[in-house]
Amino acid sequence: MSRCLYCLYIIILCINEQIAEQNENIEDMELLMVFMVNRHGDRTPEKAEISLSNEPELLDKLCLQYGYGQLTDTGKSHSFALGKDIRRRYGSLLSPTYTPSDIYVECTAVDRTAATAKIAVTGAYCPQDKWSADIELVPLVYTQVSEPDNLNMAWVNCPKYWHYLLSQWANCPKEMQVFNPLLAEVSRSLSKNLTNCPLDLYYVYDVGNCQLSLGLPLSDEQVKLWDKIKQGADAAANTIAAAQETNKELLVLTSGNLLKEFFDTVDLITSGAVTPRVRLFSAHDFNVNSFTAICGAIPRQSLPNFCSSFTLELRKSRKSETFFVVPVYTSSPGQEPLHLEIEGCGDPCDLDTFTELTSNSTLDADDYKERCKYDDFQLLDNLNLPGDLGSIL
Repeated sequence: MSRCLYCLYIIILCINEQIAEQNENIEDMELLMVFMVNRHGDRTPEKAEISLSNEPELLDKLCLQYGYGQLTDTGKSHSFALGKDIRRRYGSLLSPTYTPSDIYVECTAVDRTAATAKIAVTGAYCPQDKWSADIELVPLVYTQVSEPDNLNMAWVNCPKYWHYLLSQWANCPKEMQVFNPLLAEVSRSLSKNLTNCPLDLYYVYDVGNCQLSLGLPLSDEQVKLWDKIKQGADAAANTIAAAQETNKELLVLTSGNLLKEFFDTVDLITSGAVTPRVRLFSAHDFNVNSFTAICGAIPRQSLPNFCSSFTLELRKSRKSETFFVVPVYTSSPGQEPLHLEIEGCGDPCDLDTFTELTSNSTLDADDYKERCKYDDFQLLDNLNLPGDLGSIL
């Protein structure tokens, strides 16, 4: 009988421990590491996008000051504010002044992602609250891998993914066809034929935001349609994301490498190794969406804004020493971070369960090249991707 009572006592202890972990405030857990994927700041349009503006000639002239596809003044301000968010939320992991050993930074092979990272990290260490052009940037140490070898740019160097994107436009998804009347209205407002597929609304919305970032207003007709255009753009992003989640291999190709880097960093942290505790990946809306999806974070978010971010926080319970993964989404700098959940895991999600759910989706360089049919890289120059897809994300 005493043995039964002892077993019951152990069970009660285990249950109480689980309840204590669930009741422990996430913010009270020890913060060990943050792994952030952010979209670059507001930008000018690429040259191929100019025709999607209601004022193409004027927009083209406004781009001369910055160049095509580069950060605008608004983009620089938002990037600086992103850095302030990093300091405010994760300052316990940062030194008072910039130290490369504090923060690891990686960018895609695009100028605007590197510029965003440089200004954001400067914002994290600069005493000034607002961005100004006379602020001296920190001498940022960062990694920027060229396009052919960048494992986080599947839309540029992965033939298998190119063909998927092409098929989406060639065989317009049924769920997007409800936006055909809207696409016709937008076509009329731009005096341009956009009747291929309402997925094009994704680019129309992006170009409109680029235009607004330069201070060039939309036409009155576009203003009236703007909320609907955003709905169509969100639907386009969600449709592509849903197709990726249905075909798991596509999702692995887009974010499997980032997930592997997360687990590699977790291994270093949990083993007590000395390594940067803040990991920043300055990238694109495509990366933010895909990484959120491969982690199983819910609820799904809409099309990422400029300088939006998705972060995995590695935390440890002070009561039980259990490690937890906390997903956090921030829609724009200065906005309150939104704590998400990991589908199929508890809230908070313990590291062991998160690993069990996602570790089979990691991808290294050799796997990436093999699955992508990487030997066909020369196809890139011959592809006619809608809207110059490779350059405008």
